[in-house]
Amino acid sequence: MGEAEVARIESALGHPLPGEYRDFLRRHADEVRRIKATLPQRAVLWTDADAIIRENLAARQRAAWMTVGEDEEPWPASYLVVGTNGAGDYWFVDRGGAMWGVGFYQHEAHEVEERYGSFEVYLAELRQEARDAQ
Repeated sequence: MGEAEVARIESALGHPLPGEYRDFLRRHADEVRRIKATLPQRAVLWTDADAIIRENLAARQRAAWMTVGEDEEPWPASYLVVGTNGAGDYWFVDRGGAMWGVGFYQHEAHEVEERYGSFEVYLAELRQEARDAQ
C-alpha cells in the first residue's frame, strides 16, 4: 500500500495509524493480498484503504452495541479494527498503545484477547499457512 493510501486512511479517520500497523500496510499489504489469493477461505487483515475506512467508521457508529466485557462497555474509541473473520468478530489494534499487538474481539462473548503479539507474528503465521497449502 502506498503512502498516499495510508495518509488517506489517517485523514478519513482523523488520527494517525499506530506505527507498527502503518509499517505493516506499507511493507506487506501486497504480500497479504497474494497470500489471500492462494488461501481464499482464510480471513486476513484488511489491505484495502476503502475497507479500513468504511469498517472503522461503521465500528464507531456501532460502538454502543459492540460492547466489551461483563459490564458491556462501549467499543473503545482507541480501538482500530483491522480485519474480520466474517462472523462478527474483529481483529483490532489499540491506537493508544495500552494493549498488545493485534487483539481479537469476540462479539458473542463481548471479550477481547491478544491474538498476535505483533504484526510480524501475524505475518509469520500467514506465510506458514501459505507454505503448508502448497
